[in-house]
Parts: sequence; C-alpha cells; structure tokens
Amino acid sequence: MTPEWYGDERFDPRSPKVTAAMKAAVFFAERNIGGVFAARFDIDEASGGGVVDVFAAPIFANARSGKRVVATRKSIQALGAATGHPKQPLRGLQDAWHDECVRSLD
Repeated sequence: MTPEWYGDERFDPRSPKVTAAMKAAVFFAERNIGGVFAARFDIDEASGGGVVDVFAAPIFANARSGKRVVATRKSIQALGAATGHPKQPLRGLQDAWHDECVRSLD
C-alpha cells in the first residue's frame, strides 16, 4: 500500500489502517493459499509504503504417496487458473490481491 493511503498511521502498528491491512492480507492468504502461520507489517524503505508479509505453508496430499506435503506452488497455480491467468499464476495472485484491496480497504 502506498504511503499516501497509510499516511502517518503506518508508523503506529495499532492504527486502524495497519490493522485493516494486516487482517485483509491474512484473510486473503488463508482463503486463497492456506496454511498461514504468521504475518508481519513492514515499511518499505524504497517507497515508504506499508507491506504485509504473510507466511504460509499450505498442506496437500501427495498424488503418488498420499503423504501430506507443503505445496505453495500448487495453491498459487490454482489461484492463477481461477483468475484467468493459468500461464502467469503470480499475475493472477496480484490481480486477486488488488481486487481484495479494492473491496475491503478502499
């Protein structure tokens, strides 16, 4: 998010905008990727904007063995296909996150 959106609130971790951005990012990742186990708020040194880092380890059953494995790529590829970007899954992730921000934060 841009520094203009946060304003001076980006320096207060308990501010309403930082809290809203954190909740939106975690909710988005839980719904679309799965396996969220941590998140943190950071201020980007280059732009001055706020960034939410979400750490996720989505668990899937291995197709051959049936064992449970972490498969982040599988989640991202599914999201890319669902957003109409099967050959560019990260573009799909970015588009979906943008739509979530417009819906829940603007």
